Amino acid sequence: MSRAWVPIRDLDVFFLSFDEADADAHFADLRSKHPAAQRIHGVKGFDSAHKAAASKSRTEHFVTIDADNIVDPAFFELALDQRVLGPQTIVSWPARNAVNGIVSGNGAVKCWPRGFVLEMRTHEHATGDEGRVDFVYNTDLGRQDGSFPWDEPAPMSTVHGNATPVQAFRAGFRAASRLTLVNGRPCLVTPGVEAIWPTNLERLDLWLNVGADAPNGLWTIYGARLGCWLVNFAGLDVTVINDLAWFDDYFASALEPRFGPAATTAGSEPEPRLAAAVAEVGDKLARRSGLRIVELGPAESALFKRLYQPPPLTGLDRMGTMLRRGIGVARDPALAAAYFRAAAAHGERNAIHNLARAYLMGEGVRRDYRQGLALLKEAAALGDPYAQERLARLSLQGMGFGIERDPAEALRLLEAACDGGLWRAGEQASRLRTEAPTDDQDAARALLYMTFASFEGESNMAELTTIRAELDDAANAEPPPADPC
Repeated sequence: MSRAWVPIRDLDVFFLSFDEADADAHFADLRSKHPAAQRIHGVKGFDSAHKAAASKSRTEHFVTIDADNIVDPAFFELALDQRVLGPQTIVSWPARNAVNGIVSGNGAVKCWPRGFVLEMRTHEHATGDEGRVDFVYNTDLGRQDGSFPWDEPAPMSTVHGNATPVQAFRAGFRAASRLTLVNGRPCLVTPGVEAIWPTNLERLDLWLNVGADAPNGLWTIYGARLGCWLVNFAGLDVTVINDLAWFDDYFASALEPRFGPAATTAGSEPEPRLAAAVAEVGDKLARRSGLRIVELGPAESALFKRLYQPPPLTGLDRMGTMLRRGIGVARDPALAAAYFRAAAAHGERNAIHNLARAYLMGEGVRRDYRQGLALLKEAAALGDPYAQERLARLSLQGMGFGIERDPAEALRLLEAACDGGLWRAGEQASRLRTEAPTDDQDAARALLYMTFASFEGESNMAELTTIRAELDDAANAEPPPADPC
């Protein structure tokens, strides 16, 4: 049976804003990518705002985008399998957080069934306390014949919840507090931190520790730590996290007097008092709950985020990968190749590499070595480390079709791939460096690249030790006698 696809562009898209500082700019950005997008502004409450969007929607399913979210333009090139769009299915694309790099459902772009949203009762309209905290706890949404989530693995947007100190504080407070809930109730006192689902615990670690390099990032960390403390150890009613007015009042009454107006003004540098407060509440959390707390400066935070995840890819390329591998959707190599081709046309180096692979392997397209190798060279020249590694291996063998055997070129490509973050390429780069002609041998560089390769696994440690010993022997050797002539 053939599948029917529903283009995202054919669905109504709503931008939900309330008091976000960058809302106007973000809506303008959205309209530049999707001119038909509509705005729902100033409606208080999660449930009410989504019902307002559902009431205006002319399509059976509609998309919502939060005001602090900037959407990848490739999102509007996607299509949904008609079989996914059930009358009670919420489709969610995770978002990347600009402060700490977390990819999660926090602030995610979502596609909702119109009829279900009009009937649901969540947050301010929920009947139980759990449902007032987050719609995932709402029994109405969890009933046997109710909705079920369909999570797409590819992030399609970036959340910028740090335009002002109060917005950053609020974002950290709300997100981290939610992550300490088990069945809608705070868990750090009992049953303890071990009750938190491992994936949520990892996300909580990042909210509590990472982001000092971002604008107002220290306010996000302070909000995350203080939120966990107040909700779990000071008896704060967790339902206040959805009361935006509470945050305004708390910031004005408790934080501005403590840190001063200058420290709570957008664009100002955090004062030492704020850093001290962050450390103080972090120490209390670590001692009382066992949560992992570290103090990362801006440089350490930026480095962590660079190593924590690969550089962002375009949505088209991610969708192609999903279709090629059958992640969350039915495997379709031909459609995957079409997505790779569309992303490659925009200069996305990873998509160019994926399209090259499709031609070389004959996946979804007719096998064409010349076309595949030309694309592989293009991706490598743009700095894609995976393309550089693949091209290096072909250069070691000599494939023909314009790829001749060239160990020196292979060495250059492997070192470039390792420099670009593909540390496994360092192993072969190191071996080639030690086996190169005498003039090109360089034990120090071999040691450097084997060190990178050792990060990928302990199997390279013996080689690393050998190279280091050879360097030590050479350094300690007596110099040859001077030539008397």
